[in-house]
Amino acid sequence: MPTTAGTESKPALIDLYRDDPCQHAIYQLRNARINSYPYPHAFIREIFPADYYRDLIAHLPTDEAYVSSPNGRYPERGRLMLAGQEGDELPRLTGPSREFWSEFRETFLTAELWGSLIDVFAPELSSRLRRDCWLHAFLSRDTGGYAISPHTDTSRKLISVLFYLPTSEAVSACGTSVIVSDRPEHNTFDVPHSGDWDGFKIARTVPFEANSIFAFLVNDKSLHAVKPTPPGTARDTIQFSIMMPD
Repeated sequence: MPTTAGTESKPALIDLYRDDPCQHAIYQLRNARINSYPYPHAFIREIFPADYYRDLIAHLPTDEAYVSSPNGRYPERGRLMLAGQEGDELPRLTGPSREFWSEFRETFLTAELWGSLIDVFAPELSSRLRRDCWLHAFLSRDTGGYAISPHTDTSRKLISVLFYLPTSEAVSACGTSVIVSDRPEHNTFDVPHSGDWDGFKIARTVPFEANSIFAFLVNDKSLHAVKPTPPGTARDTIQFSIMMPD
């Protein structure tokens, strides 16, 4: 960063940590164990350096920065876009919070990081991967009562990643459930969020654990869900999706 006479350059926030936060995340991703049943997925702890994670939690936006989806389907979920086809919503933030998340966007929403995600799941992606794929990323805050029933996700999505950011032990049981079903109509892309649990079984629910992620390949068996969160709680996440064009 250039300086003018009589002034000192201000170090980037990202340079204040012992381990480079992005390289630490890439290291964790590339050395993670990938579970193959019922679809490729991974639960990875310590995705960020501990000191960086503490600062990330300290800079989470206030409730006012989150806006519910305009379709009204999940009123308990508020979002703040970090990247997408329509840009970001960082102007909603002010002061240190805006500075932190602006730098997060520039540091983590990079081809190097999401290229690592693609490499992790590469054997399963070769027939679907396109050069013009794009990244959809947002901060999310789910308030008490939020739930989502078993679904596979849209066929336009290649990989989904949820960064878990609990600020209370009350949501420790609110991780993502890996779901299985032997019904053919359930094992297809675009299974809707119908609210129906009939015919679905939970194979595993990962803990909603600090500084961890749940990442999975989206395919015709990638059923997942979240049971209702306790009243009066907040379930904070960062969500990344690698998307195919329309």
